[in-house]
Amino acid sequence: MKTEYEQHYHRAEEIHWWFVERRHVVGALAIAAHPDRTGSILEIGCAGGMLIQQLNTAGYRDVRGIDISEKGIALCHERGLKETWVMDAQKPTFADRSFDVITASDVLEHLAED
Repeated sequence: MKTEYEQHYHRAEEIHWWFVERRHVVGALAIAAHPDRTGSILEIGCAGGMLIQQLNTAGYRDVRGIDISEKGIALCHERGLKETWVMDAQKPTFADRSFDVITASDVLEHLAED
């Protein structure tokens, strides 16, 4: 991703209606899938970690994220989201069945082998 666009993207993900509403919908789906808040959640394509923050605020304590963007993961770390890593979604290093819920919104269309 071009640096200028990526900076704009990370600013927009905080306030733009598309990102805000997508987080609302995806967050609601994750909560519905595991409402007792004890589940382990992985967000593929976590960008700056806004959904992770939302789920943490909702009471989830085991929410992790991966993104191909080093800048996105650096922003996650700046926000205190340490359980986030630069990782290729097509080659995750987690063991099978590591998560109760996995999200990947606005990701598949960017993968070479979706």
